[in-house]
Amino acid sequence: SAVESKLNPGQSAIEGREKQQLSLGLNWQPIKNHDIEFEYSNGQEDRWLDTASRGTPYQSSYDIDREQISLGWKGKLGKTNTALRAYKSSVDVENHTTNGVRATAPQQLEDTVLEGNINFAVGEKQFFTVGMEHRTEELKNTLLTNGSEDFTLKSIYFQDEIDVSDNVLVTLGARVDDHEIFGNETS
Repeated sequence: SAVESKLNPGQSAIEGREKQQLSLGLNWQPIKNHDIEFEYSNGQEDRWLDTASRGTPYQSSYDIDREQISLGWKGKLGKTNTALRAYKSSVDVENHTTNGVRATAPQQLEDTVLEGNINFAVGEKQFFTVGMEHRTEELKNTLLTNGSEDFTLKSIYFQDEIDVSDNVLVTLGARVDDHEIFGNETS
């Protein structure tokens, strides 16, 4: 339950929270060194707190529903490792209030991602990783123009790991992101 504030009686210092979570994972190896993974999770969370707005005390509560589903593949051939994964996540948030205080607008965030990489040895003490990510996010909220906004992010990256000695590993890398709204960035 919520913990009352000692500085502001009738208000919460720490919000109350109840959470339920269900997760399921299945792994299948159709042939040696090739794994297919399926994961599903679903969570429901209730949060509440006692607060005040413009001198009006009220309780604010949030119903938060989360869901994620993913399918992935990992393969290995000698010193080469590969991975490919697709997943979709969603979070729905709904706010309720008491004493006539206006609740925040309901919102939903959906995230759809495809990612993959390949990692291979170059000699005995050096490994290269090359990868990509394609992500689409959509936010639905009645206060947004047209009720929703979405964007796409495309990324590629490269990483070079060099085993210099038993105690020293040097990692060099670069990532290029192409964001539909913010443009290109290299890090």
